[in-house]
Amino acid sequence: MARMLAALRKTERQPPPPETILLAPVCASEDDVSVEPVSTEEIPFIEVGGRGSPLDASPSVLAATPKFASPIIRFQPVATPQPPVLAVETAVVAFRPVNIEPPSERFAAELVTFHKPDDPVTRQFRVLVRELEGTLLTEAPAVLVFVTASAVPTAIDAVLNAAIVAAAERRVIVTESVPSGVAERLGLRAFPGLADVVAHRITLVRAVQPSGLGQLDVLTAGRITEDDPPPSAAAIRTVLAALRGRGERIYVCAPAGEPAALQPWLLECDSAYLILPTADADAPRGKELMRQIRKLGGPLQGCILIAA
Repeated sequence: MARMLAALRKTERQPPPPETILLAPVCASEDDVSVEPVSTEEIPFIEVGGRGSPLDASPSVLAATPKFASPIIRFQPVATPQPPVLAVETAVVAFRPVNIEPPSERFAAELVTFHKPDDPVTRQFRVLVRELEGTLLTEAPAVLVFVTASAVPTAIDAVLNAAIVAAAERRVIVTESVPSGVAERLGLRAFPGLADVVAHRITLVRAVQPSGLGQLDVLTAGRITEDDPPPSAAAIRTVLAALRGRGERIYVCAPAGEPAALQPWLLECDSAYLILPTADADAPRGKELMRQIRKLGGPLQGCILIAA
């Protein structure tokens, strides 16, 4: 301890070293001055500021900053399980609905107004329909009864050709009082029809068939059995009233056979027409039929003459 104190005291007592003055050499000319080249070596540095300040550093430091590559995400599709393959069995039974053929395949060739709209015969039927409309005294739905002579097989063709022309402008329902071949010429079912409606075997709505031609519908005579009495005047009146609610023109085919069966139709119609061969227009047979229709109370408007 004593030695340490002595050493400290000795140090304090030593005088300061003498001052030394250094003189810079004076150069006579610029050639005598040696200039050391400036080092171009980069001095690395990095400067960190406060929060939100951008990082500043020397190029070497920035180049050495590790860069992290964005990870590559790849999606591995999940295989969808396929449904089990079932063994296909051979069909043993199947249902196929029946579609009715178009009118071009069903309508008889005698219906010229449908198959040949530009034929001269078709133009004659257009004139006939205009003349029939001129005999009606009302614009309301009307019933037209066409009385056909039994000796004129083409009379039903005349009624159907006129109905096809009239259906181009209004809804027409062709009705049979007795079977006269309407279903066969239009390719429709023959029953159920009028007789089935009168006997309450089917409703009128189900009995009326669309012909497949626009506004032309059909009510056939239906299935007439031995147990079915002739339609009464009240039944015919009810049916015609319902048909007036469905169509604008009701064309009734009524053969001139039994006056008792013909009279209810004549009493409920708006106009009646007699279809005759041209040769019988002035013959006794034609005159007798006209007198019979008027006697039964039918509003006879004229005759339709056709080539037999």
